[in-house]
Amino acid sequence: MKEEEMMDIADYLHRVLEACEDAAAVAKIRGEVHAFSRKFPLPF
Repeated sequence: MKEEEMMDIADYLHRVLEACEDAAAVAKIRGEVHAFSRKFPLPF
């Protein structure tokens, strides 16, 4: 991961903390995070 990906992660965290009361928004962010994490598979 590089600086750009770290900025994306910070953005996900900020957005989910802001929307913690909105289940639909949290679910949308969860999907985005899941798609993002597929770029970085674990080596095992």
